[in-house]
Amino acid sequence: MDNLADLQHLSLVSKVCTELDNHLGLSDKTLAEFIIDLARRNPQLADFKHALDENGAEFPSSFAASLLSLISKMAPKRKERAIEPLPGAVSASQPEKFAGLALPNASDS
Repeated sequence: MDNLADLQHLSLVSKVCTELDNHLGLSDKTLAEFIIDLARRNPQLADFKHALDENGAEFPSSFAASLLSLISKMAPKRKERAIEPLPGAVSASQPEKFAGLALPNASDS
C-alpha cells in the first residue's frame, strides 16, 4: 500500500471505532478492522448482516447498513497502476506534434 492508502485505511478504522463507541459504548481497533474485513468480503447488506450474526455481533439492521455504507464509501480503492509513458516520449499510435520545435538551434556565427 502506498502512503495515501495507509492514511485512508487509518481514517476508516478511526471512523468505525467512533461509530462503535457511539452505538455500543466500546471502541476497539481490532474489532473495527475485523468489521472492515467482513464488509470487504461481504459487500451486500444481507451477506454482511449474516456474517456479523455468524460471528456473534447482533447489530440492529440499521446500524449494520450504516457501517457497510460507511466502509464502502471510505475504504481505499484498490486500483491497478497503468504504465505511463515517459514525459516527452512519443508513442507509435500518436503522431508527433510540433515537429518544428524539435529542431536544434541555428548557430549565429
